[in-house]
Amino acid sequence: MVFIFFVVPLIFVLVSAFFVVKLIKKGMNKKTAVFSQIASAAFVILICFFCALSECRSAAAVSETSSAISHSQSDAESAARANAYGVGLVASAIALGMAGIGGGLAVAAAAPAAIVAMSESPDTVGKSMIFAVFGEAIALYGLLISVFILNKLDLLIGII
Repeated sequence: MVFIFFVVPLIFVLVSAFFVVKLIKKGMNKKTAVFSQIASAAFVILICFFCALSECRSAAAVSETSSAISHSQSDAESAARANAYGVGLVASAIALGMAGIGGGLAVAAAAPAAIVAMSESPDTVGKSMIFAVFGEAIALYGLLISVFILNKLDLLIGII
């Protein structure tokens, strides 16, 4: 269930970027299109945040139920685990979101410059694309860190 917090925003960002490009080609103002995409991405992030909080509460309920049955954990320990799980989900979402935004800004600055450089001199294809790849690497590093955080959360709660 935790992995869905990655899939939904990723699909949303890809689909919304596709629609924004189509709207800009049809003549929509670029600032309006970018603002609407940022607002809709913020909405999806808030939805995922509240879903993560509900997941945290359900994990706390499961933890409390299991501790009541086994009597091996105290209530304070189960509450601490539930809080750590919720904070971990938020940290994972922030890592992925900020890396995605940073990577998008880097590619938005580097790709047009690379295209202009290639049109002036075709020999600069490799050199100019390296800068666009660095921007994508930022987003991939954020995704990797977010997956590591979720892996530690699964080990924390005991879901393997």
